[in-house]
Amino acid sequence: MRNLAMTTQKSKELTLSHLAETLKSIFSTHKGTTIPFDSLSDKLRDAERGLFISRGIVGENNILVDEVVKRIKQLCEILPDWIRVITSANGTCIKINRTKDMKSVLTVIKSFNN
Repeated sequence: MRNLAMTTQKSKELTLSHLAETLKSIFSTHKGTTIPFDSLSDKLRDAERGLFISRGIVGENNILVDEVVKRIKQLCEILPDWIRVITSANGTCIKINRTKDMKSVLTVIKSFNN
């Protein structure tokens, strides 16, 4: 039972770490510090599709919007100085702090899961 809990925790850590790295990559190619959530979810879907193609996994990868929202909210809770959700009349946007060191972001994610 302990192994299952450890595996689930490790999977969660990898998922949050992977999402953080993917977000950093997406934002590094984007001019602004905010991206509308709809646009971001499309970019995440494309990034995941590319990952599965490079690993030779056949089939369409559909990222569930609810799951992305849940993971982004988790990142916002543990890294409020790195990522935020901004809601305005124009919609929901995601904002990250580009100056935050990615190594420290991943360290916080790892320590959060321990």
